[in-house]
Amino acid sequence: MISGQQVHEVAALLGLPSFTIMGAHGWEEKKPGRPTHAHPLEPVQERRLERTKRGAAFLCDPGKIGPKAASVTVHTRGMDAANAEKVKSELKTVWSKLEVENDLEIRLFNGGIELRAVGWDKGRALATLMEDSRPNTNFVYIGGDQTDEDAFGAVRGRGMGIRVGPEDSSSRATGYLKNCEAVAAFLDSWLEILGCENKKGF
Repeated sequence: MISGQQVHEVAALLGLPSFTIMGAHGWEEKKPGRPTHAHPLEPVQERRLERTKRGAAFLCDPGKIGPKAASVTVHTRGMDAANAEKVKSELKTVWSKLEVENDLEIRLFNGGIELRAVGWDKGRALATLMEDSRPNTNFVYIGGDQTDEDAFGAVRGRGMGIRVGPEDSSSRATGYLKNCEAVAAFLDSWLEILGCENKKGF
């Protein structure tokens, strides 16, 4: 499982200790039976993100700022559309001055905006998992966020990327599923074809 959320958040939601979890876009890694490993930030990244977190509180509700291992995330879910766009625009203007000189990058996601450290993303996290897999494995990556585009690019040539949501000509995905219900049906069909009896262990 690869997620922008931190490992402990993903583990609490899944309740599946047999999964390898790559959290915080790959900055954290949790293998079954092992403690979580966090890749270290560069000192300049760490300092700037901490300052950015404090500064963001002046531009929006502090309750909308998510604690992350290698980023500052501001969630706009629950805001009216106009206010959400205003907050994202203001943050993007301020954060754009910090990107290059501090080795950071701005990424939009479904329901918010994030300033995160450069070095790991979902594409690199997926590449790491593919390297540790059996030879000739066919990989399928499913995601529905802008940050999943890195993984769609990484899986090309070794499998397929499936985007959840409407078809988007700018996406690197090679397949689409309409919604989360379609993802569940897809996985159920896959398990049936493979003859897996214990679906909970998938």
